[in-house]
Amino acid sequence: MYRVIFLNVNEKICRERIKARGVDWCTGHEMPMGSGPRVVSRFDDADKLDVELDTFFTETLAELRAASGITAAEIDGTDQIDQIQVRIQAAIMAAPAFNIEYCSQLRNVCGD
Repeated sequence: MYRVIFLNVNEKICRERIKARGVDWCTGHEMPMGSGPRVVSRFDDADKLDVELDTFFTETLAELRAASGITAAEIDGTDQIDQIQVRIQAAIMAAPAFNIEYCSQLRNVCGD
């Protein structure tokens, strides 16, 4: 059983969150920007970030939504992290009783 979860966040918030992430150039581990002297930005080129976000919001997201079908659940990604985690867990537990491979209703599964 598959479940696709979309965290709905606008492009401005995505840009801010991406710029707040960094990587330790020595170890390669992801770290928050400003957390140490070896932490550098993941995106040095703002134009490259603009192109990637534009491609995601105009093309990739539409393709993902079309491919996910009934398994998709959309969650507001601008809330507090604990609220988002609860909604993700609820979406996973409320997965539709549908077999994607065979396009048929699953038997012996309660949909309530």
